[in-house]
Amino acid sequence: MKATAHKMLRMAQYGTKHPHAASRVESFREHPACELVGVYEPDPARRRELELDEGGPYAGVRWFESAAELLEDGSIVGVASEGANDESLDQTEAIIRAGKHCWYDKPPGEDWGQWQRVVALAAERGLLIQMGNMLRYHPAFRTVAGWARSGFLGDVFKIRADMSKSSPSKEDYP
Repeated sequence: MKATAHKMLRMAQYGTKHPHAASRVESFREHPACELVGVYEPDPARRRELELDEGGPYAGVRWFESAAELLEDGSIVGVASEGANDESLDQTEAIIRAGKHCWYDKPPGEDWGQWQRVVALAAERGLLIQMGNMLRYHPAFRTVAGWARSGFLGDVFKIRADMSKSSPSKEDYP
């Protein structure tokens, strides 16, 4: 779906416990083609904490009272899955089952079989799942990790790595 001046992408967020969750809300608020519809946080204590933070990234957001309220809103086209790592895969599955595109922060949970089923369901329904690069499953990364574990590389005592990225400025958005 292409956003135009007349049709904003209505986005929401499910969960707030992932380390990148606050930046997703900020992205939705700041992007000129997006409208942040609201946030659902299943943990009442966490929600209260965020509601009381008047200067924080969640200040003034609409809070959904239930997952169903978010997922059954037909005007929402995409949802950021931002729960803690042990809850986000189930949340992502619910998002895909509800027929919404998903912005999903890694890792994709702890159940590889479930993750594969969610990806297959998204493909079957023509839905997108956007996720950052997961090098841990890349064949070259697995080979080097195997060498390190086997002792082939000697006594590995330090690893230094860098993943550079280029992010457009707000003026570069379409």
